[in-house]
Amino acid sequence: MVVTNIEENANKIKSVVEGLYTTNSSGERLLEFSKEDDFLAKKVTVSNEEKPLRTAMLLQMPEVCAKLDLMRTGTDIKAPIDITLGQYVKDWMGFSSVQDFLQIGCGINNSEVTLASFATMADMPEAFRWLRQEVFLDIVRLGLQRPTIYTKLISATIPVKGFIITTPFINESDAMPVKLGELESIPVGSVSLGQKQVGISKYGRGFEISDELKNIPLNLVGIYLDDFGIQMTRGLDAEALRVMLNGEQANGSASAASVGVTTAGVISYADLLLFKIRMSRMSRTPKVYLMDEATSIALLSIPEVKGGQFQTKIFNFTLENANIPTAENIIVHSAIPTGTILMVDAAKAMIKLDKQALRVETERVPRNQADRLYCSFQTGFATTFRDGRVIMNTAATYSASPFPAFLDPSIVEKQAFLGLGAK
Repeated sequence: MVVTNIEENANKIKSVVEGLYTTNSSGERLLEFSKEDDFLAKKVTVSNEEKPLRTAMLLQMPEVCAKLDLMRTGTDIKAPIDITLGQYVKDWMGFSSVQDFLQIGCGINNSEVTLASFATMADMPEAFRWLRQEVFLDIVRLGLQRPTIYTKLISATIPVKGFIITTPFINESDAMPVKLGELESIPVGSVSLGQKQVGISKYGRGFEISDELKNIPLNLVGIYLDDFGIQMTRGLDAEALRVMLNGEQANGSASAASVGVTTAGVISYADLLLFKIRMSRMSRTPKVYLMDEATSIALLSIPEVKGGQFQTKIFNFTLENANIPTAENIIVHSAIPTGTILMVDAAKAMIKLDKQALRVETERVPRNQADRLYCSFQTGFATTFRDGRVIMNTAATYSASPFPAFLDPSIVEKQAFLGLGAK
């Protein structure tokens, strides 16, 4: 078996690795450790020198990891790709998981190998500490992939190239069809796109691992790295809610509308219906309701929400162009001011922009005999349609804070096409 480049090496390895697995009746791939000796017996030729397959894999991995890191970082002309070592060893080498790759491909058992042993393995000299970095990345990513709030508020995640992004938004236009008389010329309306700039920020955090901690098993360290990823996710949730409330524009032009209620300080079912019907008339469907803890208790305590015995209905009406709220999702977060309910149509409210995927970098700090680990990513949030969310402000009355013009569907409903407005 002769290896001439990374891709060919990966293909040769994959053909061997696939022989280590069997498939059970449920279609699940199972690793047969009894075949490990067959794997270790395989040899390949690298740079005209025959080497064991495991050694050849380790020799190629520094270049592979550098390539993966470049893909995550992106360039000014190429958007980043969020890829991990786990995805690489699965797609290019045939391993089902990073754990299988470490145990069979590298001889590393997570429950037995410590952080220090990464630098002392016979097949992995000091220069190959890159592997530890990639393993850390996969573990931190697991924490980042835990259930989050921001993923329930966005319609898409879009890779971008720069720190300042220009995104389009739709201007109000006079494109509504008009009623025409016989032989009357068709008037020309206009549909235009405006532009706004959205900033991308870098987020990161680092921590130190002292030499005294390097004898801790890798799987135990993974528990804390996983939680580290969870904490980073909480930061993203807070930033997403800030943009959802205030918009991403410094002048407040993209902020959510704040509308009052019938009686200040009171959440009524009639107010909930008003907001829901109004959003539905705007072709928006808010299914996520965000509020703080006190407001959530107040909302869940009103009779129509809590449930109980009500008077028998005489009429049964069905709203054809609006949905009465019956099964909505409540998210509780302290970033939402007390007395405020943020109603969101996730399909129309916001997107996430990624300039750099999650990266993990390490450095040695001789002064205090520790390794420093840095996790960072570059991302931002941008609103899409301003009417994709609205704030119910129970501290204000509706007469003092009504719906703004961009949440008034009558402007469109009374177009000349229907004969209800002026041409």
